[in-house]
Amino acid sequence: YGSDSLGGTVNVLSRPTRFSAGGLHFNAKLRTLFGSSNLSGSGQAEVEVASRNFGLMLGTRGQRANDVRAGGGLDSHAVVTRYLGLSPSVLGNRLQDTSYSNYGAVAKAWLRLDRTQQLSLNYQRGMHLGGRRYDKLNGGNGNLISDYSPQLLDFFYIRHKKRELGFLDSLSTTFSWNGMQDDRRSQGGDPLSSINSESNRTDAFGYKVQGQTHIGSSQTTTFGADLYDEYIDSTKNKINPTTGIVSAPYRARFPNGAHYQSYGAFLQQTAELVPRRLRLTGGLRYGAFFFKTKSALNPLDGNNQPTVPDSSSRSDDLTFNLGGSFFVTPSFTLSSNVSRGFRAPNVNDLGSLGLTSNGFEVAPLDPQALLGWVGSTADLNAQTTGEQVKHLKSESVMSYEVGGKFRGDRWLTSLTYFNSNLSNFISKRTLILPAGMVGQQIGGQDITFQDPSNGWVLVPADSRPVIVRTNLRRVRISGVEFSSRFELTPNWSVKGNFFYFRGVDQSNGLPPDLEGGLPPATGSISLRYNPQGRPFWFETYSIFASFQDQLSSIEKSDQRVGAYRSRSRISSFFANGARARGLVGNGVDGIVGTLDDILLATGENLTQVQDRVLGPGVDSSYLYSRTAGYGTLNFRFGYQIGGRSDILVGIENLFDKNYRVHGSGVDGSGLGVYATYQVRF
Repeated sequence: YGSDSLGGTVNVLSRPTRFSAGGLHFNAKLRTLFGSSNLSGSGQAEVEVASRNFGLMLGTRGQRANDVRAGGGLDSHAVVTRYLGLSPSVLGNRLQDTSYSNYGAVAKAWLRLDRTQQLSLNYQRGMHLGGRRYDKLNGGNGNLISDYSPQLLDFFYIRHKKRELGFLDSLSTTFSWNGMQDDRRSQGGDPLSSINSESNRTDAFGYKVQGQTHIGSSQTTTFGADLYDEYIDSTKNKINPTTGIVSAPYRARFPNGAHYQSYGAFLQQTAELVPRRLRLTGGLRYGAFFFKTKSALNPLDGNNQPTVPDSSSRSDDLTFNLGGSFFVTPSFTLSSNVSRGFRAPNVNDLGSLGLTSNGFEVAPLDPQALLGWVGSTADLNAQTTGEQVKHLKSESVMSYEVGGKFRGDRWLTSLTYFNSNLSNFISKRTLILPAGMVGQQIGGQDITFQDPSNGWVLVPADSRPVIVRTNLRRVRISGVEFSSRFELTPNWSVKGNFFYFRGVDQSNGLPPDLEGGLPPATGSISLRYNPQGRPFWFETYSIFASFQDQLSSIEKSDQRVGAYRSRSRISSFFANGARARGLVGNGVDGIVGTLDDILLATGENLTQVQDRVLGPGVDSSYLYSRTAGYGTLNFRFGYQIGGRSDILVGIENLFDKNYRVHGSGVDGSGLGVYATYQVRF
């Protein structure tokens, strides 16, 4: 699968083609769902017609979800808790601005040309409307606007497959088009500040050929090649919220007119060396990647200088995998795998610009960024490493895996251990610039402050240091995965799974700066009652996770995890976002924006709030030093009505536990009931 599959690949296949052996065959399906935790409702309909040589499937779906109610009706990372030390209940018992709508449609047709040839066409359309980054609003940063709407997806492919072609068992050729629209609007905490309006469009055209053959009865060979051709259009304007005047174009999130191409060729061999005893699988893949930007397609900055340089880069690599399965006994299998993977820098790595969860990010190809050095961390404690900011190189990984699977008459258990060593790992670090940068521009922003000791800089978009992506030396990630299922009786069964990861940046011994971080030890266990010959079943299950206190510098500053806060950030929210939300009022002088303005809930002025939240004399801290562990208890019940319809009813988070999946921007849903009904024709 090539680049971007360093951690493995989940291969999801659509339902296989079905022709009718006799005359015209028709079937349809209708499914509805209701959920109480976010007052959501959805519907899905599908119809299929098939004959001996032709088939057609049409489907549509729609969903509306309202603001979610988290466990206990609280938000653990609410902006009022982070910056003002208030209970999240002052914002209500639902997470405002977590509502959304989405709609979709799919059409699929397949045609049997003759006994050995088949043609398939597929088109999907998805629309996600009203989406917002809650962690940048009430859920963390306190901004007034952070809209991600519309989010659109168009996906089309046409595939021709031919069987029994000379020495080949099969040969398939595919053309695909993937079009994605990612529009955004954002505004900070000041209602008078400009509203940023972005439009980001990517069109990717894919061409793939894949063949399969066999050698004797025990070896199978798969080979092929692919090309993906991507074009990016990205524009940005600023809107004056008072006058409605739209500005001239600004440097967009991605370089407008950027072009990204990837080529690949692959070969995989599977051989059963000892029948029913030893199977080996090995593969090779070569990939090459090209990235190009054009200065003339992008606007100039305030100093009439290019915001995007004319640049081009190329990277390539050869990867492999070799694995084996040894069937020790019919019930016991040992397996192992060694593989090398790589990830070429993509457009987001090479050219992304703007406000992120970790601060204001500039692209490593930015002319000013190339004057700087890489920081030791991704926060204000960063010191220069002495390494100059450079164009990014590809990440690579060597992974080793060993496991066993045990199968008995009433049980199945698997246990796997893996160890992965990443080199040139791409992550974010604080950008260190030469002295005297105040007043200059970087990423279209004015540099307003530079730390005199360490050299990091601030821009108006965020009060954290400007960051840049860079290659780190080595990161090691290892872990264990376990799953088991056991039939207690013919009617009762229990199953569970568990995983544990640990990672370390081998250059400093600290947790690696993975955006979102590594998950803590996590698992689930369930008990199911499914009486034989009866139309119903019942299951109780629990999902649980340990705490995660191995936080990297990126996670600590991320509003979704550690939620960094400082006196300057509290001051900014107090004067802008808190006032806009009606939480701050005028002081005794009655003048807006003076030092005696008060927090209405407590009667404190700004200095008193800062001292209470951070502590007297403390300049900054984190809301959390770890993500808390949790466990939820849940139930679900299914009943089959006749042979054509069934109903499912469930209760989630029975004890209304407030919890957060590590790295998520929204707390988990509280106590809620959901129900689905499905009927087939």
